[in-house]
Amino acid sequence: MAVKFCPNCGNIMRIEIVDDVAYMLCSRCGYKEKYSGEVLSEKIKGESRVVVLGEKEKNLQILPTTKVMCPNCGYERAYYWEAQTRSGDEGTTQFFKCMKCGYTWRLYT
Repeated sequence: MAVKFCPNCGNIMRIEIVDDVAYMLCSRCGYKEKYSGEVLSEKIKGESRVVVLGEKEKNLQILPTTKVMCPNCGYERAYYWEAQTRSGDEGTTQFFKCMKCGYTWRLYT
């Protein structure tokens, strides 16, 4: 998924789910438009998280793999990728997806 910028003020827009409908929302000026991509919502440790999958991310098999133990099933191979989830002056977040059970977890670096 590409980054979407607000057409009114140029701020980066974020996804918000309202009554099972996904919207792109500008937190600066309040501009809102319906999001047409695929959105998955999952529970991680009791908290609701929104995971956005674009066309590229749907096929996680193309991602590199590494030897790391899955905290869910103990399998020792997982796909991995990195994303900048916090401010630019902080490290990236590494994500892992178990090749056996599909469990996804993150590691802040």
